[in-house]
Amino acid sequence: GADPTAAILAKNEELGHLLQATDEAWQPQLALLTDDALENWDTMSLAQRARAYGAQHELEIDLLSQRLAGLRDQAANGTAAERAAALDAIPGVEERLATMTATLDDLRGPVPPAWLADSARPHLFNTPDVSAIQAAHRQTLGLGADDVPEGFLIRRRQNGQFEVYRAPNSEAPADQGARLVLEDGRFRVETYDLSAAELRQTAAAHRAQVTRDFGEPLDFPTLEAALAEASPFSAAYSRSYAGVFRTLEDAGVPPAEVLARLDGVGDAGFERALRSELRGAIVDTVMDLPPGQRMEALQDFYRAAPEGFQGKLFSEFRERNLGAGLEVVDAGPGSTQLAGTQRFGDGLLEVSEAADGGLGPRRMGTYLVEDKSSGTAFDALQFDRYNDALAGGRLQTATGETEGVTYFFPDRASAQRALDHIAGLVDDGEFVSPNIHIGFFDESGQVSWAR
Repeated sequence: GADPTAAILAKNEELGHLLQATDEAWQPQLALLTDDALENWDTMSLAQRARAYGAQHELEIDLLSQRLAGLRDQAANGTAAERAAALDAIPGVEERLATMTATLDDLRGPVPPAWLADSARPHLFNTPDVSAIQAAHRQTLGLGADDVPEGFLIRRRQNGQFEVYRAPNSEAPADQGARLVLEDGRFRVETYDLSAAELRQTAAAHRAQVTRDFGEPLDFPTLEAALAEASPFSAAYSRSYAGVFRTLEDAGVPPAEVLARLDGVGDAGFERALRSELRGAIVDTVMDLPPGQRMEALQDFYRAAPEGFQGKLFSEFRERNLGAGLEVVDAGPGSTQLAGTQRFGDGLLEVSEAADGGLGPRRMGTYLVEDKSSGTAFDALQFDRYNDALAGGRLQTATGETEGVTYFFPDRASAQRALDHIAGLVDDGEFVSPNIHIGFFDESGQVSWAR
């Protein structure tokens, strides 16, 4: 069933749109989004589609601007609890507002964005932020982000019960399942091996759903030509990434170039292989650009990709874009697992040279990496656990120890969420390890340090 938390967030937006519907100033935008206006969506030109999506974004931006103003007022004038809640919510709203504003600029440009060719009809009720919903569910259950295995999400069913399910585009092993377990009054997430029968049933149902959803050919000749010999499932799954293929093609990488590397890959391994090849092609394309243009280009791919693709893409970009004195460490299986837990970091980093400016790692050595592809991906409970684990000075992993933790964000605005949390801990007189560092990519495309 639908997640009730998502339904509540959507209802709040719906009420805002109802108020807009009574405002004469918004009638031209609303007129572009009626069922009658969108009835012939499949035959509309890209320019017509751009106008409709532009109207939707103008309405959404108005509501987000109002919400941001309200949160800022609450942060300044509310009770202690209200201020804390507002400060926690502001970065996510700011990030969403910035993303929608940038997209609106593209829609108003002289050439309609290519992604419109494969777009669904716009509507007023945007999908609520997945990261925010997940954070709310984890908080209710007393879990941190690192308590939920990578590739799984939490949802609340209509009966009020929570359950763990495999995320779209999950990178988790195909034979792994996960479930919530209540033990001594506390929830934890337990992984388990699917039986052969469960695995066959799950895989068959998933492939059938993908084939139903994306089985029809697209008006994308170069992609369809490259899929001429593909199986129905492989072709359908590839179409689910049509936005990424179009963005790559605009950058000079045709679909056939990516799909040719998957010759001989069967349906069982196709999803993981395609995502890997797409990430590699994207990072290669982005790294060919001048450093100052890389993050903007990466954001274009973020917007074009299905939910769940961005995290590993950001990690691969970060590994290729570290700069002097920072080097990726491949220490083998289990090297990023925190000792005595099922929690893993996103990589290891060797620091051999202190950054200028007095910020960033000052102690040379190996650090655990936490990549956050957006501000809303930051998890305060996860941070606090790292902070507690570093009280003794170093962080123990399953295969050794590290000097500390380095967080990486795509920009300064995203990193601010972590900085605000640290400031709150300091204001409360709490210990904050000097070996937790906050990095981000600045306007020149280089790693900068905020802590």
